[in-house]
Amino acid sequence: MAVSSAQEPFRVSREKIREFANALGERNPVCHSVEAAKAAGYQDLVAPPTFLTSLQLFELERFLSSPDVGLDISQILHGEQGFDLHRPVIAGDELVSETSIEDKRERGDATFYSLATEVKDAGGELVATLSSTIVAGAAGAVS
Repeated sequence: MAVSSAQEPFRVSREKIREFANALGERNPVCHSVEAAKAAGYQDLVAPPTFLTSLQLFELERFLSSPDVGLDISQILHGEQGFDLHRPVIAGDELVSETSIEDKRERGDATFYSLATEVKDAGGELVATLSSTIVAGAAGAVS
């Protein structure tokens, strides 16, 4: 099940990249200096690989809050996440995403959902595929 709705693009700015890199302690100059990024062959600052966590959190909130999903957000836990980057995320990118349920498994009173989020740029090019697992308690159920 995929949930799509009109959404504002996630705009990747230099400030967001620098803040995220600083929070991680990432010292690679391509994350901080436009000149270093251009010297390395990029158009602008390059986001650290886990930068898309920022987008994923907003996307999961949107997906899980959808009436089509029918999940009680107060009954979920974050299980795990993964990133399959198809190209670097660059300052100036405008990204949109769509999440779908790939797998559902019952274990006791909990239900484990494997989710996949496709992230595309403004031109429709696939930038990354994000995976995550959420755990819903007995009160949360996806139809």
